[in-house]
Amino acid sequence: MAQTKWKNHGTHPRTASHRDQERHARNVRDVMKRGTELYEKFAGFVTDMDLIGDSLRKTDKHYEEAMKKLSEGRGNLVRQVQMLKELGIRTNKSIPKHLLDRADVDQTELALAAEADPADDGN
Repeated sequence: MAQTKWKNHGTHPRTASHRDQERHARNVRDVMKRGTELYEKFAGFVTDMDLIGDSLRKTDKHYEEAMKKLSEGRGNLVRQVQMLKELGIRTNKSIPKHLLDRADVDQTELALAAEADPADDGN
């Protein structure tokens, strides 16, 4: 009678337990696989971010070096082109104020320098 009872209810308790164990083992394998894939993708992302950071730092260094040439020192490019404008070249454009400030261009000084230029022979 005991055998008939299990047949009528569908599955033997050992079979149900075995199925639960298999499902659990499959879930563990899926979690491990997904975890491995996630970890590897994250490690690749971190490596990419490090490379981007290095590139940004190099770019910033080159930018600062170029800006020094553009706007620092007595013969800086901003000062020289602004002097040309003060000498009378015709243009509708202006150098941005922040570059003039960075280059320490004094409009009054440029006007005086243009008037007192010894290379100017009056022609």
